Amino acid sequence: MIEVVSGKTFENVLKDEIFTPLGMHDTFLAPPKEKWGRIPTAYILKEGKPIKYTADPLGEGAMKYREGAKYPLPEGGLYSTASDLFTLYQMMLNKGEYRGVRILTPTSVAAMTRSYTGNLTTSQPGAGWGLGWFVVKDSAAAGSFMPEGTFGHGGRYGTFCFIDPRNDLIGIFMIHREGGSEERQAFTAMAEAAVVDSTASGSLQR
Repeated sequence: MIEVVSGKTFENVLKDEIFTPLGMHDTFLAPPKEKWGRIPTAYILKEGKPIKYTADPLGEGAMKYREGAKYPLPEGGLYSTASDLFTLYQMMLNKGEYRGVRILTPTSVAAMTRSYTGNLTTSQPGAGWGLGWFVVKDSAAAGSFMPEGTFGHGGRYGTFCFIDPRNDLIGIFMIHREGGSEERQAFTAMAEAAVVDSTASGSLQR
């Protein structure tokens, strides 16, 4: 639909409409060769130990660098960095704007980050799904410190990012290993637990 409406490839729409305006210069669906050396080894847990994920063509297989790929793989093919992801997530936290560049309207952000899945069971306990984002509906059921209204997304090899509007908090957890989520859960808990509501000053401290 995006390609039909825009008349451009999916990759170029993302680049022209999001990545370039926001200054996300290290985010690609097909990274150029000069960036290949910065792509980490993909691992998977086997009997509690990480081994190179050679069985997955996107891991250490033939499609690790997406060289010559025709399909952009929007469901799991994005390469990025913590700093670029922070830029994207800050834009969402700011209701569609970052550093004077508006990507989305506040109404669009609100629509994207509202749960539409009702009581359906999702992969994220205590959460539903909006338009491209998981949305926490029940913090206790989620088994985390993330309050209601927190939203975010995970990556193909364990990357996990979230936005907590209530505490003005962004969490970015980067890992390149499939299997096991203990580190991700610990990161989320520590990030939220580090936010202290100082009633004396009326400010938030991290």
